Amino acid sequence: MMDTRPAYRLFIDESGDSNWKSGNPYLGLTGLIFKLDYHNKDFTQQLEGLKQKHFSCSVPVIFHRDDIIRCKGDFVTLKDDFAKSAFDKDLLAIIMNSQFTVITVVIDKQKLVEKYKEKAYDPYLFALELLLERYYFWLNCRKTNGDVIAEARGKKQDKDLKKAFMEIYEMGTGQINSRDFVGVLSSSQIKFGSKKDNIAGLQMADLIAHPSRIATINEYEGRPFGNDFGGKIIQALNLLNKYHCNDKGIIKGCGRKLFPE
Repeated sequence: MMDTRPAYRLFIDESGDSNWKSGNPYLGLTGLIFKLDYHNKDFTQQLEGLKQKHFSCSVPVIFHRDDIIRCKGDFVTLKDDFAKSAFDKDLLAIIMNSQFTVITVVIDKQKLVEKYKEKAYDPYLFALELLLERYYFWLNCRKTNGDVIAEARGKKQDKDLKKAFMEIYEMGTGQINSRDFVGVLSSSQIKFGSKKDNIAGLQMADLIAHPSRIATINEYEGRPFGNDFGGKIIQALNLLNKYHCNDKGIIKGCGRKLFPE
C-alpha cells in the first residue's frame, strides 16, 4: 500500500520503563489521537500560547513532565505557589477544551513473565501491539485512516520499534489481520520525534502518560483516581469522555487496559 495522507495521528509516549530488572513493575504506553489538521494548527497554537503566557525564554519551551514537577530549567518559576497554581489551571483548561482521544496500555512486567515465561518479549513492544489494536478499532469505527508517531528513545530502541511496527502492519496480530491494519494505517512506517522537535501532541502525551498509567492501575485494583493534579487530569478526561471506549461507553479494557490482568 502506498503511503497516503492521514486524517489522524496517534502520538505515543511512555511512563515507567521496559527494563525487566528496574524497581518499577509497570510500563505504561499512552497514545493521543488527534485529527492531524487540528493538531498542526489550532492545538499547536494553543499549547504555544500557554508557554508564552507563563514562561519567557529566548528558545522554544518544551513541556516535559519530569522537569515541570521538579521545577527545573525553564520551569523554575513554578516553585512559586501562585505561578504553579495559575499554570496548572490553564494547562487543565487546555486539556479539557482540546479535541483528542486517549488510549493507555499498562504492562505488568512480572505477570507478563509469569504468563509467557521465555516467550515474554520487550514490554514496550507488547504494549505497542495492544495500543495499535485499539487504534485500529477507533479508526475503523469512524471509517477513516491515520498514522503513528512515537517519541524517539535511542538508536537501538527506535530500530526495534520500527521493525515491530512494520511486522504488525504486514502480519497483523492475534486479534487483527494485516489486511485490516493496512486498511486504516496510512503508512507502514512509524514516525519518530524528539523533544527538540517541539511536537505539541508528543508533549501532551508526555504530560498525560504518567497520571493515565497510575489511573489504569488504580482502576483495575479498585482504588480511587486521587485528588492531586494528576488525578484532576484523569477526572477531566473521564468527565469529558476523552478516553476511547466501547459502544456501551465502557473505558476499562478499551481506553485503559492493564495486561496481563
